[in-house]
Amino acid sequence: MAELEEKNFKLVKQLLCDRLEIDSSEIQKEFRLKEDLGIDSLDRFELLYALEEELDIYINEADIEKCETIEDVVNLISKY
Repeated sequence: MAELEEKNFKLVKQLLCDRLEIDSSEIQKEFRLKEDLGIDSLDRFELLYALEEELDIYINEADIEKCETIEDVVNLISKY
């Protein structure tokens, strides 16, 4: 399971870096989406749709709204 989570972390990190135009070395699992990265609701849904497309899965919007940290997002997609 740890291998899957690490793979998913790298994916989430890459998607965030592409959208927020920040260096991947600056991203930590503990970062809070809103407070540390400045992600608003539009950014959150763009991340949701990018993850769905990349992983070919469906993620409930309510589930992504509950995610407060990058680690929460990784744990969410690791369930699929």
